[in-house]
Amino acid sequence: KEETLMLYHFVGCPYCTIAEAPIIRLGIDVTYRDTMKNPEYRQELINKLGRATVPVLRIISKDGYERWLPESRDIARYLENQYG
Repeated sequence: KEETLMLYHFVGCPYCTIAEAPIIRLGIDVTYRDTMKNPEYRQELINKLGRATVPVLRIISKDGYERWLPESRDIARYLENQYG
């Protein structure tokens, strides 16, 4: 797949581990954005989605289309379907 993936998360977030499982298992290239360590990432979430809840997968397709996918199980399902 030719898309850029960014996972907004923070260490110790139980829902984030659900979203991360397929990333680790399938070896998907994802940039991690820790919202606790970097307030800018947290602010990006608030600006886009109106809340800072993680995890959120930011998907940027080759043509520049951007999608923000919240909810750990939805993220895991998306990754399984696209990369599994």
